[in-house]
Amino acid sequence: KIMPPELRALLALGPSPALAEVCRVLQPALPSWCQRPHHATAVLSRLRGRPVLAAQVLEAMKDGSVEINVFHFSSTIAACERGVHWQQALDMLSRMAEMKISANEVSHNMAMSTCAWEETIQPLDQMPARKLMPNEFSHDAAIHACQDASQWRMSASLLDQMPVHASCPNEYSFSMCIGAC
Repeated sequence: KIMPPELRALLALGPSPALAEVCRVLQPALPSWCQRPHHATAVLSRLRGRPVLAAQVLEAMKDGSVEINVFHFSSTIAACERGVHWQQALDMLSRMAEMKISANEVSHNMAMSTCAWEETIQPLDQMPARKLMPNEFSHDAAIHACQDASQWRMSASLLDQMPVHASCPNEYSFSMCIGAC
């Protein structure tokens, strides 16, 4: 794949550069991102494992008057690593609400997939209030977190809840639930 020059420059800054450095590197790209926001999504989606940098790119976009959308936030959430940056992933969901950007099932599922079992329940429970229907991926993210923590009771409870949300448990759901035992 061809690496955009701004991505190359961002990666050269390291995993946690100062915001001023990120803004300096992105300044030439921001006007084109205003016209083509999918270019920003492409850069953000390649920052997996660098959630601080991804969040700073979002901040630079905001400072540069680039319209930020659900795809930008979802890509930033995807930069968070499972079990390591879960708080940042959940914070991104909150920032979306503050900025009046509607989260979707994908952004919720991605955030949930970074969480330990205790933290994954809250975003799952919040979905209906945000007019989002938890789906198989939502439940599987929560069940997977329960499996990692050997929380078989919660895993079984989540499996039982799936039909209530019109989700159909699949082989993966059952396998993770069994794995939690």
